[in-house]
Amino acid sequence: MTDQTNHTEIPAAAVSDRRPAAHHGGWLWVSAGVLAALTIVQGAGLLDRPAYAEMTSRAGSYVAMTTDGGSDEILVVIDDRNEYLLVYRNENRQRLSLAAREPLPDLFTRARARSGLPARP
Repeated sequence: MTDQTNHTEIPAAAVSDRRPAAHHGGWLWVSAGVLAALTIVQGAGLLDRPAYAEMTSRAGSYVAMTTDGGSDEILVVIDDRNEYLLVYRNENRQRLSLAAREPLPDLFTRARARSGLPARP
C-alpha cells in the first residue's frame, strides 16, 4: 500500500493567528481613571493652598510684611500716606538695608500695562 498525502500549501492570509491578543485597552482605561481622579481633586479644591497673611502688621499708615528671602529675611513696607512700596533686606540677621523703593502709582501702572488691561483714567 502506498501512502499518499496531499501536500497542498495554505496561503498565509488564510491561517488564523493563534497568538493571544494584546490587551492595550486596559492601560487606556487606567490612564483615563487617573486623569478623571486628578480632575475631580483639582475641581474640588483639595490641592489648593491658600496664602495666609500671618506675617503682616499694620501701624497707622504703614503695613509691614516679612518673608523668607533665602539667606536673608525680607521686610516689605507699604507707606499709605506717601504711596510707596519699600523693600528691606536683613543681611545675615545683622544689618537692615533698603533694597528697593517704588512709588505705588507707578508700580500699578506698570503692572496694568504688562497685563494688557487698559490704563486707568
